[in-house]
Amino acid sequence: MGDSLGARVVLRALLVTGAALFAAMAFSHWNQIKVPIMFVYYDVPSEPYQDKIIAFCLAAYSLFFVGAALHRGAVPFAWAGLVAAVAGLSALNLSSDLAAALPEGGTTLWYWAQTGVFAVFALLIGWLWTRARWE
Repeated sequence: MGDSLGARVVLRALLVTGAALFAAMAFSHWNQIKVPIMFVYYDVPSEPYQDKIIAFCLAAYSLFFVGAALHRGAVPFAWAGLVAAVAGLSALNLSSDLAAALPEGGTTLWYWAQTGVFAVFALLIGWLWTRARWE
């Protein structure tokens, strides 16, 4: 991925993919469709109003990624938001609050796997951003 055009194309594709993923997650939270990836903490009890708050926050993330795909100046902000989400998910995964809410015999392994997917996504966006040359 040495050429600038290739990096730009892949970066935009990742940003559009992120926008679609966050929109799907927002839909899932709004409608309480608790499945892995759409709900990171899919097996932890939540209230409908909490899920709706998360839904509109995810909708905002989706729009950040649309904006970043369309306007190069927005890419660092979408990237920073994703990094903040990974940091927040990591802190929650380590928290005693989550440990107390886990189902009997539950583990955070799947939550960490999903957090890792978002971390890899952030690393790819950051790496491609540094290689893309924008006209």
